[in-house]
Amino acid sequence: MGGGAHAQAALRHAVESPRGDAGLTPVVSAASPSHNPRLVAAHVLLDVDAGRRADASLERRARGLTGADRGLCQEIAFGALRWRLTLDCRLDQLLRQGLGSLPLSVRAILEVAAYQVLFLDRVPAHAAIKDAVDHVRELLPAAQARGLAGVVNATLRRLAEARIAAAAAEEIPALPSAHLSGADPDAHELAVAWSHPAWLVGRWLARFGPDRTRALLEADNRPPGVHLRPHSGRIAGTELVQRLERDGASVEPHPLHAGSLTLRSGDPAALDAFREGLFTVQDVSAQMVSRLVPDDSSGLFVDVCAAPGGKIGAAAERPEGRTFVAADISAVRLRRIVDTARRQDLPLRAVVADARTLALRRAPSFVLADVPCLGTGTLRRRADARWRLSRERLADLLDLQRGILANAADLLAPGGRILYATCSLEAEENEQMVAWLLSSRPDLTPVNLEPLISPSLALRLPGRAECALFVTPEAGDCDGAFAVLLEKAA
Repeated sequence: MGGGAHAQAALRHAVESPRGDAGLTPVVSAASPSHNPRLVAAHVLLDVDAGRRADASLERRARGLTGADRGLCQEIAFGALRWRLTLDCRLDQLLRQGLGSLPLSVRAILEVAAYQVLFLDRVPAHAAIKDAVDHVRELLPAAQARGLAGVVNATLRRLAEARIAAAAAEEIPALPSAHLSGADPDAHELAVAWSHPAWLVGRWLARFGPDRTRALLEADNRPPGVHLRPHSGRIAGTELVQRLERDGASVEPHPLHAGSLTLRSGDPAALDAFREGLFTVQDVSAQMVSRLVPDDSSGLFVDVCAAPGGKIGAAAERPEGRTFVAADISAVRLRRIVDTARRQDLPLRAVVADARTLALRRAPSFVLADVPCLGTGTLRRRADARWRLSRERLADLLDLQRGILANAADLLAPGGRILYATCSLEAEENEQMVAWLLSSRPDLTPVNLEPLISPSLALRLPGRAECALFVTPEAGDCDGAFAVLLEKAA
């Protein structure tokens, strides 16, 4: 960052409170229709400020966009959300009274334009700036727009000039100029450099060290790939590749998991093979967790937190001698699981239930507990999720997870197994949660997963010889995931 006291103060303020003065009311109407992808992207940012989810907002607001415009809108909206802290800090330094002095609607317009200027080479800077100025004039009252249009124009032009100067000096234009390669980097500077909450960066530095933390932060800001899992009961992976290539799709094996395919282009839902139930879209790390379910287990299989249903779906593709029950607290999400099961002809039934109080007439031989978690392993996939995280949310989730695991252990039949899984990178939700369960339930023993997984993905459980699966996003185009298999004494 710049060396001045104002710049350093702006940095600290932006890291701790990236939205600044959130009390200012957006001028843009929540119902304003638009066929301009940049303006729709600004609406999505405002919806996120109002507490809505980015993907749901985009789905609703981009209905009037088609083809390339919809793709551009998604790239800008999600990119601006991922890089929001970095963008806000850069903009704050260029504004005499700071970014917090502007209405939220103008700030969203600035963020959308700044993302294009700094990150999208295919969008000319002058086009992004002109659009931003036009949007201010279009959406604000004339008296207010006159002054703010000039502010937006001047700010973005200065940002574009700084980017050109940085490119000439072979610097990365979106990052602060402070030296970040020291052995003990400052969490605030890394937070701004890679647009993550500073408290989370501090946790990762303490756990993973500076080099791995930087790799994680970088991985979180790369768009996720689309991974396919072949229906194991209907088609072999090599056959699916041939089928998809005949249909014009480009796929290749994922390097982390032999059974997973990466779709290089196109919409998977538009493929005939998808409609025929020959594959499921599922991140490669979730596929690795799914493969930990033994093929030879029998009896009742219960997924106590089933939505979105990919893991129980994978198990139900190999149904020999098993009954499958998908339980979830959300009836809406369960309906989606049922729809998928019908499309793929999977033998499962759905039950609306709270995993902490779920009661069954018959003890299951296998319980899958893929519990609600902080989701720090999936930040690359959910552009706005990092800004909803908090220490308080983590504490609430730990209580929830303990309740789910305690009930799962009570439900499980003697000799049965629990597969506990999260999409979190946090030790409290992973190995420490397992340690808590084992200390309170001496009838449970970990199953060593070391023979089943790559050594680079094996995490030794605290004070034990057994290993769990632990995947982190920097391993290569994957979400983060943790999984451990526990067996109940007969």
